[in-house]
Amino acid sequence: MTWVIVILLSAAIIGIAVAVGMNKRKGLIESGRMIARPNNFIETKEIFSLQSIDFMQIVEALQKTDLSDVRLTGMKYNAAEKRVNFSGSYGWTAILYALQSDEPGIDKYNFNFTHWNSRNSVHQGAVEMNILLTQIEKIFVSLDPNTKVNTERMTLTTKTKFF
Repeated sequence: MTWVIVILLSAAIIGIAVAVGMNKRKGLIESGRMIARPNNFIETKEIFSLQSIDFMQIVEALQKTDLSDVRLTGMKYNAAEKRVNFSGSYGWTAILYALQSDEPGIDKYNFNFTHWNSRNSVHQGAVEMNILLTQIEKIFVSLDPNTKVNTERMTLTTKTKFF
């Protein structure tokens, strides 16, 4: 009888945790803080094409954007290399950097996640990573409403831990 109560109580706790998580995700989507994306969005890179702007405008927009939900542990930029490195509390890292553009008057920037941890095919920190990507997309669109975004799947290498 005790085992039945323990199992029922455990199932109830798990159900409540899942419901709270789904409600939080729904609230973030409805408020515009993040976009509903497929689970493998972390495995893609986004290339933004927009009118030529000063790189520091992007940095200033990032610094002004509320990224408290992202739980960043670091955001460092290098103006000479036109690069911003991000790191998050779940051990993920990401990079935003300028690409060579062959179109006059057009700048191109690449954003992608460079490292993340997964457990049982669940990406740790995926909600925070989605919020960051959504906010970066919003920044580019605010700097140039005609920004074009191209999403490409990345070639990945993984490390499997047996123990």
